[in-house]
Amino acid sequence: MTTRQTVTIQTPDDRRRIATWARNVEAGTVVTFRKKSRSTEQSAKMWAMLGEVSDQVEWYGAKLDAEDWKDVFTASLRHARVVPGIDKGTFVPLGMHTSTLTIEEMSNLIELIYAFGADPDHPVVFKDPKETTEPGSPSPEPDADASLSASAEGVDMPPSTPSPIPDASDSDGGPASGEDPAGGEIAPSQPPAGSVTTETEILIRFASDILPKAANPEISTGAIRAIEKRWIEGEIAALSDDSKDVARLICAAMRNIANGKVKLKDEAVELAEVLGCEPAAIGG
Repeated sequence: MTTRQTVTIQTPDDRRRIATWARNVEAGTVVTFRKKSRSTEQSAKMWAMLGEVSDQVEWYGAKLDAEDWKDVFTASLRHARVVPGIDKGTFVPLGMHTSTLTIEEMSNLIELIYAFGADPDHPVVFKDPKETTEPGSPSPEPDADASLSASAEGVDMPPSTPSPIPDASDSDGGPASGEDPAGGEIAPSQPPAGSVTTETEILIRFASDILPKAANPEISTGAIRAIEKRWIEGEIAALSDDSKDVARLICAAMRNIANGKVKLKDEAVELAEVLGCEPAAIGG
């Protein structure tokens, strides 16, 4: 048995397997039982709603990004305690991570965001992420908001996402767009020839390719944008709308990392919950 095993208890066989592990593992092994954490669909829906709140609401004279609104709503849901920070004049809310939310808590968080948007003091119009057409009717052409397109300045992200990473021309002589520090072109990672990949596997490869590069100061912002564009116009373009929402989340995380707003390790923990993988699989 490996050093870490995970099982969702659904059948008597699952319970027997856990009992067998308990009898055979070495002393000192730590066992944790918890409710199933948030689902991929819930995470995608939460981030889409946070983006819409960020786009439509000005909070006490300031515009907050999706990450900030996540902290605001999570603090309300968990009645977070706030303590003075290390630096004078700063305050820190405790227990803010959404990665540990159960499916029930995540549902409550989404309902809280809906309730906030229904308040006439700060109304928010939420788009339905599951819009469908009548059976047999042709699929509608994707509009500018629904598609995940790339432009010369990078991916066309919703206005609520963090600002794009600076243009390569703003850096002090870094490599040109699409080149690595040694002068060669950086290509997106590719699956083995003949393999069949799921949408989640594509998203994991996308995250594992783009996030570590965003954290590497030796890779120019132009090169990162070029890689992002090739992904968006390539494999990501063929994904479902739900998967494209997750891809937008990965792009936003990439920008936060590149701009120094968050650390790769922290973003990898959050995204790993969405993608159903280990943080190490995407660079954490």
